Amino acid sequence: MKMFAIGLTASAAMMTFAGSAVADGYVRNVPVVAARCASFSGFYIGGSVGAVQYNPKFEDRDGLLSLNFPNQAATFIGSDDAFAGGAQAGYNFQRGCTLFGIEGDWSWTDARVRDHLFPNVVGVRDISTSATLNSFGTLRTRSGVIVDNALLYVTGGLAWMDVRHNLHWDARADNEAFSFSDTPLGWTAGVGFEYALSSNISIKSEALYMTTSDEFHRIHTDPVFNLCQTAASTCEFKTNESAWVARMGLNIRFGSNLDYAPLK
Repeated sequence: MKMFAIGLTASAAMMTFAGSAVADGYVRNVPVVAARCASFSGFYIGGSVGAVQYNPKFEDRDGLLSLNFPNQAATFIGSDDAFAGGAQAGYNFQRGCTLFGIEGDWSWTDARVRDHLFPNVVGVRDISTSATLNSFGTLRTRSGVIVDNALLYVTGGLAWMDVRHNLHWDARADNEAFSFSDTPLGWTAGVGFEYALSSNISIKSEALYMTTSDEFHRIHTDPVFNLCQTAASTCEFKTNESAWVARMGLNIRFGSNLDYAPLK
């Protein structure tokens, strides 16, 4: 939580600082009758750093993790904050001081949530579940308005996450381990701020929320113990992932089709 709060605070600070510069420059240097603004049009690439708050949900539908006493379903929810860094590329279409664009990005992270169950029960050495977010990415549209050198935008589109879930059962006379990896798809939405430092360089700050579709998994435990107490000792799990992302970045633009640069 602390790392994500730092990332969100840094993003907000950059928005406030740049926003003050925009407001100040607009009052002093831009005539009221002038409808000029910086150019953000064309193709761009860049990089970003920030923080991610990962929130996995793990539903034990057959009660494997309940020690079969009673054998009933349970849901486990956790959270972890981690560093995230990656790259982005996109294209902006600009008409006057309004903009529409499309952007794709990929980020690496190492957020992990782990739950240890029944640590004080006699005969239980380790019953645990963990979820790891290795990377994530989005493909989004952006739509916004430009005031002086600043672009204010809303964004949304597709999201994916590369995740891995692990389950370890070491209790009584049975020791079993299971794992499954997924790249579930979902959606994302957020807001952002971009400030033109020159005709082809800008800094950005944005906050996104991402969530994925449900994934279902079945595992087969040792039929001698039949931990799930189901036919063929088959257990079913449902997983769902969500995350908040706060990040700052730098973009380099190429081939702007407008003939004016950021205002001085």
